[in-house]
Amino acid sequence: MNSSNTIYCLWPSDGYRQIVINDTTAVTIAKTLNRRSLASEWCTPVVHTVDVGDKKRLLPDIAILNTGGLAVSREFQDQIFGKVSQDIELLPMEVDGTSWSVVNCLSIAKGVDAESSQLMRSLDGEIYLILSIVLVGKRIENNALFTIDGSNHMQILSSAAFRDRVLSTKARGIRFDKIGFYTEA
Repeated sequence: MNSSNTIYCLWPSDGYRQIVINDTTAVTIAKTLNRRSLASEWCTPVVHTVDVGDKKRLLPDIAILNTGGLAVSREFQDQIFGKVSQDIELLPMEVDGTSWSVVNCLSIAKGVDAESSQLMRSLDGEIYLILSIVLVGKRIENNALFTIDGSNHMQILSSAAFRDRVLSTKARGIRFDKIGFYTEA
């Protein structure tokens, strides 16, 4: 299989502080992030990080939020995202007094091969967890971050190109687990 057809899931790395968004803001973000444009109505959240477990942890450069979204420090934003496409919005956020951006991923992949994929669904059929996935058809290009049609849009997937770009910057805080691949129709 061509490695450019590989799909990765983004997860928090061990050893890094968790960005915590308070209850009110978290509910709003969870209901709207990665579903539609938010730039015109966005209010900059001021959030903090916490150590997970009993060890002192490092501050990440890129992180999975407790709401399931993705955030990046301004220090690494340009290196990772460069020129932002119409499929991504970088929305301001303050984390422990430093400037970050919440990544609003607007690219939604269709063509899930349900028989070849392992998907956890709610009682109403919405996908809430992807264990493995096969997508049939054209790959997602541009920034190469996407969610899946029919999901709650909290699990962000990426291409090998995006993974390689993040790893080349030395930004730390997330890991990329191989979760599936694209295949031709």
